[in-house]
Amino acid sequence: MDYKTFSGFTTTLFATTILSLSSLASADEVARPLDYSKQWLFHTNVESLSIDDAVAQEQGVDSSAAVVNFEGEYFFTKSISSNMGIGVIIYDDKNSFSQQTESRFGGDRDNSSSDARAFPVFVDVGYKKFFGSETPAYATVRAGVATLLASERAIGNCSNCRSEDIDIDAGAYVLVGTGVNFSSFWGLGIHYKQYVSGDLENAFGLNATFMY
Repeated sequence: MDYKTFSGFTTTLFATTILSLSSLASADEVARPLDYSKQWLFHTNVESLSIDDAVAQEQGVDSSAAVVNFEGEYFFTKSISSNMGIGVIIYDDKNSFSQQTESRFGGDRDNSSSDARAFPVFVDVGYKKFFGSETPAYATVRAGVATLLASERAIGNCSNCRSEDIDIDAGAYVLVGTGVNFSSFWGLGIHYKQYVSGDLENAFGLNATFMY
């Protein structure tokens, strides 16, 4: 899936989730708050990421990128948790290149094109408040730091092919989010992430949560 297809899919999911959360938030519900103390929640999310325009232009990528993250969140108390994860950034590459490659098994030759990727690793800590029990909503405020691994333009699965570094740095960020747990096993949410250092600017995300 290329960047433009992925971006359109993400936008549709994001809009659908906002409508779902809005309708659920209108329901009156008075119930005991959830308590996930000493438990793990697992999340996957997709983000629309903004990169500093000048840095993106210098590195030959668009200032918008798509991100997929996988996270684990541990609750120290019912409201304080730490979140850690890894992801993949799919750059919209402006300087892709092609190179003739040869299969290591059959000897077939092909003209292969490069992809531009990076792998963010991150950790944050914050406050998450749950409301209700049957369809509990939550709000969260967090602060964290991220770094990018293997940020490069390269041909995948090629051991001797050309590659180019994409010199983009992550950094510290703050995050606010909200969502709803539809059952004891899963939920959906949205978040906004603002970077306060590095070359990344901000990100809008759609989350899916799995309880364990």
